Amino acid sequence: MQKTGSLKIIDWGRLDYGHALRRQKELVDERIAGRCSDHLVFVEHPPVVTLGRSGGLFDLCVSEHTLHRKNVEIFTVERGGRATFHGPGQMVTYPIIRLKSKDLHVYLYRLLDVAAQVVQSFGLVPEFRQGQPGIWVGGAKIASVGIAVRKWVTFHGLALNVNTDTDWFRLIVPCGRSDEKITSISHELGKTIELSEVKTRFTASFRRIFGYIDPTARQGPHPQWLVRPPVDMKAVSRMEERLRRLKLATVCQSALCPNIGECFGRGVAT
Repeated sequence: MQKTGSLKIIDWGRLDYGHALRRQKELVDERIAGRCSDHLVFVEHPPVVTLGRSGGLFDLCVSEHTLHRKNVEIFTVERGGRATFHGPGQMVTYPIIRLKSKDLHVYLYRLLDVAAQVVQSFGLVPEFRQGQPGIWVGGAKIASVGIAVRKWVTFHGLALNVNTDTDWFRLIVPCGRSDEKITSISHELGKTIELSEVKTRFTASFRRIFGYIDPTARQGPHPQWLVRPPVDMKAVSRMEERLRRLKLATVCQSALCPNIGECFGRGVAT
């Protein structure tokens, strides 16, 4: 778990990428200075291609002129990874949080676990691939992740295809893989999904996995101090990676146990 504390949820609605990037960086500055709490930002972008630190124009399948003609913006940004697409019908989230554990791998795994729980809540089976950050369903990618950190405050984040038109991804080589298939929740279920519902489920899972208090939830009979945070985050990370590699599901994860880090930190899972 990250910590127990305050998390502010913000929904920017549909906002162009350049404007959202500036807002992100302003929030990062505020969080570093201690002038605001952790934030979980949701946004939906007009069509845009972003190129991460490992990417470049060689990841485009069309010319820049063609992108402009299709009203698709292009940005080179400081997140990890290569090329990805953001557009209508996609849930994009930018967690602006201070990392207490100072372990980017643990943060990345936990962020993917949040998205995996959301995908699973719609009756789909999330898949992981070793060494390839993201989530797949039936061999097709449904969520991409690209993170950045400054003074241990995170920005950039995760994109989950909800009602996204996957034809947009033909403009790029997704994450550097020319044979990558792309899917969405709506495509898998054969119906349109409310973005607001996906955001609600994502927020609930994010609070659980990162250990934030939900101020609107009814308090149970147990005090918060009974929730024990993990002592060894690297051990937790090793257990999560082992489970992914062996493609094992655990009762700990499916039951959303608040003390999962305690067991995983000891190398134990059910």
